[in-house]
Amino acid sequence: MPHLKLEVSKNIELTCYKDIFTSLQEVLFHHANVPSKNCKSRVYVASHFNVGDNETAAFVHLEIALLEGRSVEKKSLIGKNTLLLLQNHFTNECGVQITVEIRDMLSSQYFKKVQCAR
Repeated sequence: MPHLKLEVSKNIELTCYKDIFTSLQEVLFHHANVPSKNCKSRVYVASHFNVGDNETAAFVHLEIALLEGRSVEKKSLIGKNTLLLLQNHFTNECGVQITVEIRDMLSSQYFKKVQCAR
């Protein structure tokens, strides 16, 4: 916890996703006191997509799922700061739509077990 899912259209240049996740984890630590070791981060590249009727359009979408209990203000700060981070990272992408979604995970519906490393 939390889960970071970064979705990008296949026409986005995504060369240093690890740097993006490191920066996103710093935002989460700063605003929600979440250690980076707790973050589960992944990238999905959409090979089939549509953005309106523009065939050359592109998108970047970040979903952050956090355990419930954080204030609306805190989630808003996380959303605004992660959006700014993504905007700064994808400055060379023209016409890209960048979006961020913050989701609450219900504690009663989230289960976790850490297995021992071998």
